[in-house]
Amino acid sequence: MGNISRSKNRGVKSVVSLFLYLMDSLARICFMAIGKKKRYPTTVIYYHDVHETECSRFSHQLDIIKKFARPLSIHELNGLGKDDKPHVVVTFDDGFSCVKGIVLREMESRGIPFTVFIPTDSMGKTAEWMNKDSTSRGTPTVMSVADLMSLARHDGVTIGSHCRSHVDLTGLDDGNAYREISMSKSILEKNIGRKIDYLSFPHGAYSRRHLDFAKECGYEQAFGILPAEAKSAKEDFFCGRVRVDPSDWDLEFFLKIKGSYRWLSKAIELKRSIKNIYNRKMLE
Repeated sequence: MGNISRSKNRGVKSVVSLFLYLMDSLARICFMAIGKKKRYPTTVIYYHDVHETECSRFSHQLDIIKKFARPLSIHELNGLGKDDKPHVVVTFDDGFSCVKGIVLREMESRGIPFTVFIPTDSMGKTAEWMNKDSTSRGTPTVMSVADLMSLARHDGVTIGSHCRSHVDLTGLDDGNAYREISMSKSILEKNIGRKIDYLSFPHGAYSRRHLDFAKECGYEQAFGILPAEAKSAKEDFFCGRVRVDPSDWDLEFFLKIKGSYRWLSKAIELKRSIKNIYNRKMLE
């Protein structure tokens, strides 16, 4: 029943996103009819693990990106709006060992730049936070320091911070949260000899205080996991992302890289607002 429910949920999201894609396409045609251009949305997508059994699906998805969008590096977010093409920035959370193998090979062969966010306390260790969700494939391992240093030497690869211990920052006091954000940056900079400009919040959990901490530490931009149209650091310090997975349907993946899932962030915000209002009413 669980799989059926998830499939239905994905189906509903795909239908709504397809409608938005068609509306975007119609609007673009109308703009062209009056001699104007409508900028395509830029989308930052994020993967987690890519297992060796999913290599062909992953490669196929990269081909979809190359065919239907223009891949950008994370640094190019500041140049948004100068090109009338759909843009996609590819990122990977957790820094699993697949990044140094399958991911690097397939991305480099297509000339697609990418960013990997590393939880520094877990380098060279199994991802303990994945134990609840681990399958028969086993719990993935985070890249070691040596792996990371080797990866950082490749053109087109950007290293970012995923804090220290992959903990939910909203459950920590300010002092510990600040250390999670600041120490991971300094550890990565020491190991790869390069400035770390980007931060991805573990579990997508953060507060306004955590954004302030990130700015104080010298990050240029922070990333979450709510699907939203990407904005440059000049427009907004915080940037949303869309989760993708090798198991995504082709239509589902196509709509995600086209920015058609951006409505979900508004839907989630609305759902939270309704829930908060309901809870307040129950307490009255």
